[in-house]
Amino acid sequence: MRISTPTAAVNAIGQLNISGNVIPATWWGNIRLSSGKPDSTAIVLLSEIVYWYRPAEVRDEHTGELKGSRKRFHGDKLQRSYQSFADQFGFSKREATDALKRLRDAGLITLELRTVITAEGLALSNILFIEVIPDAIKAITHPSVKISSGDKNVTPITLQRNSPYVETEPLLRSDVTPPTLKSETYTETTTEITTEIKNKTPLPPTGGDEGSSLQSKKNKTA
Repeated sequence: MRISTPTAAVNAIGQLNISGNVIPATWWGNIRLSSGKPDSTAIVLLSEIVYWYRPAEVRDEHTGELKGSRKRFHGDKLQRSYQSFADQFGFSKREATDALKRLRDAGLITLELRTVITAEGLALSNILFIEVIPDAIKAITHPSVKISSGDKNVTPITLQRNSPYVETEPLLRSDVTPPTLKSETYTETTTEITTEIKNKTPLPPTGGDEGSSLQSKKNKTA
């Protein structure tokens, strides 16, 4: 058998329609804890967030012609709760929360708390919305590629211990389908000064630990 000839196992795997999250190999070297080990929790959560921000193809159902692309989530940003990430990947809520805040502090994502109004007029407070920062994601994914903003180059991230905090939030279960807002209201309190913003915004259309603060050679975006 030639070295390039696929084996039976290779052919069988090639017939599987595998989709979902992708973790670039460079992330394991660029997102690290203070011990020097990769921050696997933050890496897994970032891959999930980036998945939702990858455009989905829109094709003609009869011809298969590519017509364009669309976003995967409803609204202007991805809406998820800390608990939904914990449930999906088997982390504790504390682990998921800390990892997301490390990503925020590294300038890779933004976390925004909003008050949303349902169609019935019910106000839901402290709903978490997440957005990626494309230049920062590009910098850790393709370190040799110079990004548009010269001061946003991302070097391997070092993490330190978070300050203690206390949170209260009802469990919000989120499946892998586009997240939708639940009817519960939940609150978050912390002893650290966060940059999460409380806004008022209309409800989007229906449908959907070793850690701490990150340091990077770039501006922090909240």
